[in-house]
Amino acid sequence: MQLNEKIHSVLERKGRGLFSVAPNISVFDALREMADKDVGALAVIGAEGLIGIFSERDYARKVILLGKSSKETCVADVMSCPATVVTPGDTVDDCLRMMTTYRLRHLIVVEGGGPVGIVSIGDLVNWVISAQVEMIGQLHSYIAGNYPAETPRPAHPQGHHGNESAWQGDTRSAKRHLAPVTPSDIGA
Repeated sequence: MQLNEKIHSVLERKGRGLFSVAPNISVFDALREMADKDVGALAVIGAEGLIGIFSERDYARKVILLGKSSKETCVADVMSCPATVVTPGDTVDDCLRMMTTYRLRHLIVVEGGGPVGIVSIGDLVNWVISAQVEMIGQLHSYIAGNYPAETPRPAHPQGHHGNESAWQGDTRSAKRHLAPVTPSDIGA
């Protein structure tokens, strides 16, 4: 699990699927749908396909702050249009950069000309955290000597005449128990 992995992997992990609304429904009904599905954005799909995205941010900035009624305002009047899209082949890193650069919280994933999912900044942050946890686990294994498997050293390395018991068994413990080299050890 890395930042260069494809969005396809993120969708497989979180589950493919797309919650959407029609552009002519009320903002109130769209908000109810978002609450029922526990999501922060919905794709807006019309007769011609994907036409935009409606998010909690759209509601806050384009309805509440402007004093509009959510029951009397259509999603088409306040949605973000066009929706910013990515493909399953885009990387997690590419999407994070896009979200940061353009201050986006949701990207719609399209494949074959149609939407197949949505990834949120939260989905990608969770991916990054999982990648970091995996890397930390690998580093712990490496530091503990479990990664990669060590090749045993010979019982008596060529030229070693000192503490013979130091070279028996595990090389990691042998390094800790070696006696200091004296002039007589090197023939001086």
